[in-house]
Amino acid sequence: MVTLIHGLNPYQSRIELSKLIKGKQISSTYADKANGVTELIFPSDNLSIFGNEQKISIIRDISKNRKKTVSNDLSEYIEKQVNNVDMIIYENGKLDARTKLYKTLKKVGNVIETKVPEPKILQKWISQTLKKDGIKVDLRLCEQIVNKVGTDQQTLSTELNKLVLLARSENREELISEDLEILTENKDVIIFQLLDALTIRDKKNALRIFEDLYNDDFPYIISMIAKQLKMIYWMKSGEVSEDDMKSVFRIHPYTMGGIRRNVHKFELSFVKLLFAKITNLDFKVKQGKMNAKLGLILLISSV
Repeated sequence: MVTLIHGLNPYQSRIELSKLIKGKQISSTYADKANGVTELIFPSDNLSIFGNEQKISIIRDISKNRKKTVSNDLSEYIEKQVNNVDMIIYENGKLDARTKLYKTLKKVGNVIETKVPEPKILQKWISQTLKKDGIKVDLRLCEQIVNKVGTDQQTLSTELNKLVLLARSENREELISEDLEILTENKDVIIFQLLDALTIRDKKNALRIFEDLYNDDFPYIISMIAKQLKMIYWMKSGEVSEDDMKSVFRIHPYTMGGIRRNVHKFELSFVKLLFAKITNLDFKVKQGKMNAKLGLILLISSV
């Protein structure tokens, strides 16, 4: 059996992988730097240390290999030997559906694509995860947790552990609103709060948010502000449909919902002006003509 595990939810992908390899002998190979297909297929022909069963061969991140011939040769091998191998193609992300390998796996193998859950499903998952640790939480708090932490399940899992430890340390079996203060806020959320403060010309709050956000990571901050502005512009102008925003630009429905609820606050003229300012600032910083942090402070103060 040959199985492809890929998608936009690495947390769920790891769970799916664990299910398939539980209790079995495995041989794992990273394909990103393989020079030929022979470096990938030989583990699947190895018997286990007991000599009575095949190992499962896990081939990781083949999409990162720049040699297309490796992927194409693996595709041909799988199509010919599909009944004789036990193999998992594991991708951190989505495997391009246009590739020969994907089409072959779709045809003769099993394809598992993991997706980021919708908000309501994610909130239910939070509730169930905490329940396993004996902690109760209402759906209102579940929603607030997602709003603060984001939709990445691995990050959420780590943050939920913090909440469990806090509740247990105080001998409580139920979370309260104040508990959420210990959660690490997602930077995407903070950047949207920054833009929100800028659009109502609340410079004092915008500068406070910026000081909490900035950690010598100018490229990340400037790119995320630009990304948020693009999404706001697309939603406001209608130049890009919501379906395209979700499928082509891979914007999660949860993010879309947040933009939709707040897009009325932004004027197109303001979005264009701010985008022009950050583009100009980015250029000056890269040219060494402006200190990154000072430039962002001046930009915020000029709005």
